[in-house]
Amino acid sequence: YHFAMDWLHTVDLGVAAHAMGNVIYDIVYVKLAHLHRDKALAQISSRICEHQPTHGSSVNSFDLKNFTQPNAHLKNYPCLVYLKAAEIRGMVPLVTELVLEYSDGSLSSRHQVRMMNHLATMYEIVHESDITLGHRYPAFVTATQGFLLEYSWLSRAAITTVPFLPRWSVVPKHHYTVHMCQQAAWINPKYCWTYGGEDFVGKISALGSACYYGLASYRVPTKMLQKYAVAMHLMLTRN
Repeated sequence: YHFAMDWLHTVDLGVAAHAMGNVIYDIVYVKLAHLHRDKALAQISSRICEHQPTHGSSVNSFDLKNFTQPNAHLKNYPCLVYLKAAEIRGMVPLVTELVLEYSDGSLSSRHQVRMMNHLATMYEIVHESDITLGHRYPAFVTATQGFLLEYSWLSRAAITTVPFLPRWSVVPKHHYTVHMCQQAAWINPKYCWTYGGEDFVGKISALGSACYYGLASYRVPTKMLQKYAVAMHLMLTRN
């Protein structure tokens, strides 16, 4: 309890990326197996790129490499990659719609639908709550436990499949999500996630690139600090 778990790396780039990567893989490679792979992908990628999320960022392009390794997809676990955390966060409502839309009524599909509904509820509560979850904390616990239980069922089903196919990988971030749920009793995860820090890293990287040309490497940090000091002065005195 001395350290707050980070939603960005634990959920956005963790369990949500694994869950939605598997859902999209199942749609493209299984539910739409009767279509040419490119056509199946186009159906999903167009929906993803057209989606305008209320929270998070929109996705500009989406390909097979964003959720699997096309040339070795039977040997690797699906997971959303090469996307920003905010883009994955913005995809949650859409993938929740897609998993229901492409459900074939099988037991696996029904578990996927319930899993995504729980994940969407987790995000909804975090987005809409203040610094504490208040009376919505019990619902957050139910959604988090439900999500993890549904994911675990799908993982166990995949393990027992013959021949074995890598699906629904369970990673340490699933365990961390349990602790995040416990910590949410005191603080809303969005008030201690690292989006601000990640954004700051991006700004400093851009600043470094702007200072690099024409300078010896050892002089770049000094130039960066000078420019940053000017920017801070302008920000603090502009009113």
